[in-house]
Amino acid sequence: MAYIKVLLLCLFYGGASAIQIPGMIARKEWRDLIAYSVFMFFSFAVALLMLLDIPVPNPTDLIIRLVGGFALRFMEAQSLSP
Repeated sequence: MAYIKVLLLCLFYGGASAIQIPGMIARKEWRDLIAYSVFMFFSFAVALLMLLDIPVPNPTDLIIRLVGGFALRFMEAQSLSP
């Protein structure tokens, strides 16, 4: 059953890429193509891991750690209470 889900996931991402990528190449949108490819790769990897029931770390925790430190420093610099 997992093989069918993986196949459907591959077909979905392949279809989306087949629709988007030729237009970007024709319009010579190389930066957009690179950004699209990077995001599609990471989203495909996360979707595949989730599909196979492999634990995926929550990205929100990393964002909170990164932004939270900056926010606290900014608030301290502005003399605001946390």
